[in-house]
Amino acid sequence: MGLIRTATVGIAAANAAGIAANATPAAGAAFTLTASPVVLDQARRVIITSAGNDSTRTFTITGTNRSGNIISETITGGNIAAVSTVNDFKTVSAVVNNGPGAVAATGATVGTSGVASTQWFNIDGNADPISISVDVIVSGTINYSVEYTYDDPNVVTAPTVWTIAGGSLTSKTANADSQANPFNFPIWGLRLTQNSATPPASATITVQQAGPYH
Repeated sequence: MGLIRTATVGIAAANAAGIAANATPAAGAAFTLTASPVVLDQARRVIITSAGNDSTRTFTITGTNRSGNIISETITGGNIAAVSTVNDFKTVSAVVNNGPGAVAATGATVGTSGVASTQWFNIDGNADPISISVDVIVSGTINYSVEYTYDDPNVVTAPTVWTIAGGSLTSKTANADSQANPFNFPIWGLRLTQNSATPPASATITVQQAGPYH
């Protein structure tokens, strides 16, 4: 029997101001959060939505990941647009405007998008042969992709993420598996990402790797 692992993603609706209401903090100042810390329904992406031009500024988000470990990420602001973290935050304890200058006079909000990923499932790249099967079962209206990386997310803060060639598990809305595009090459790991959804909805990934393991 192969090694089987499973995880589910299915987050609440996006809320662009759920972490901090519209504000114009000065350089070096933090947004006033809606709670201390803000605890999200699941680990998910954080967004900063600027009503003006904040493209010359950076913002640092600090909180914890799904495992309770402290994480932080710095992102560049948008120009009448939302910008997103690449990491998933389970809690947010601070969002600081690094400047230069105060947030544009029309303000910015901090909240969540409709995007979230499961944890990474590490794959044994020394197994012989490399033989990995993946399936995803959905409930409700959801769009998802199965992604993989060659980087170790424990070492690389923002690993390079790839989607499966051929699209058999990319931007899907129904149950699917990897038969059309099987994984038969060494990678560091796999994860499932919710691209969008109409809550309540969820997608559950099952990853199975044949042994032996090293």
